[in-house]
Amino acid sequence: METCMLPDPVAMTSQRTQPSVLRRRRNAFTLIDALVVASIIGLISALLLPGIQRARETARRTQCRNNLNQIGSALHNYHDTHSVLPYGSTCNYPVHARFTTVKHAWPEFLLPHLSQNALYQQINFSISVDDGSNRALFQGKFLPVFACPSNPYSNLFTTRDGRFFSDWGVTDACPGAGPVQGLAYPMCAGSILPDRLPPDCTAGYRSYCVFESPSSLLSWWSPHSRPSPGLFNRGVTSIRLKDISDGASNTIAGGERNPEECTLAAVYSWNAPVFYTGQQLNSPTRTDNPVDIVRNCGSSSHHVGGGHFLFADGSVRFVASSIDFRLYCYLGDKADGNSVSVPE
Repeated sequence: METCMLPDPVAMTSQRTQPSVLRRRRNAFTLIDALVVASIIGLISALLLPGIQRARETARRTQCRNNLNQIGSALHNYHDTHSVLPYGSTCNYPVHARFTTVKHAWPEFLLPHLSQNALYQQINFSISVDDGSNRALFQGKFLPVFACPSNPYSNLFTTRDGRFFSDWGVTDACPGAGPVQGLAYPMCAGSILPDRLPPDCTAGYRSYCVFESPSSLLSWWSPHSRPSPGLFNRGVTSIRLKDISDGASNTIAGGERNPEECTLAAVYSWNAPVFYTGQQLNSPTRTDNPVDIVRNCGSSSHHVGGGHFLFADGSVRFVASSIDFRLYCYLGDKADGNSVSVPE
């Protein structure tokens, strides 16, 4: 008779536990494994980050374009209502009177057409925009439609060196006396003379880039030798769309500017909520000094390769910084006899 051998419990336990121990040892997450995983994650992030950044900038550029589209629609609605475009600002000749005039600027007049009628109704037009109740209404006020989302300084309320924008809450030109939003989308004054000859305008006075001659007075404040070349200017103007003889689709109405670079570039600045084409788009002659208005208050943007421009027909197009300077100046004037278009 064969003897039935019972299994040894100790041996069985040993047999069961040894593979488990080995398995646990094999599955342990070592330092080397962690470093490999971290390297892989870092590599994936490095590969994906540029694409994410490009997608974000594309979205910001789209919003910037939409802002100008809204402003363009508002301008046309205003013109339909009043049969004239809003004037750029009340800053006008003679020089000594520019500080005592009741001061207002074009962004105020477009507010009802930018879904801001309640804000518009609170403006007291018998006093300046930077005075009394008006100052309390607009100081520190931020409206996204006047800000480029690609601009990291949009919420600064000062120039990039920390100064308040000029012509705000003061009786003389500068410095300003309080925080006010920068204007990313000034209107176009064309080949006007911005006090002095811009450094990019090497063709000189009475040329395609500056049509005026210098005088004993600051020329931007003095009477012009002919009507304002652009659709907007300093001083109360009465310009209509019918005054555009070069074609509405070939005439710049407004464009981008980095307001932190220009001390005059506040939304409600009564001095210069406009830009001139005598300084190239994204000009390499710009400086780090916002007070250098002749170099820094032309058109500029934070978009790579150029900037967005609103045309008189309401269209918005991206213009390359490399655009021929003469062509750029011609686009800024409404009736210079040069009917040109933006290169595709």
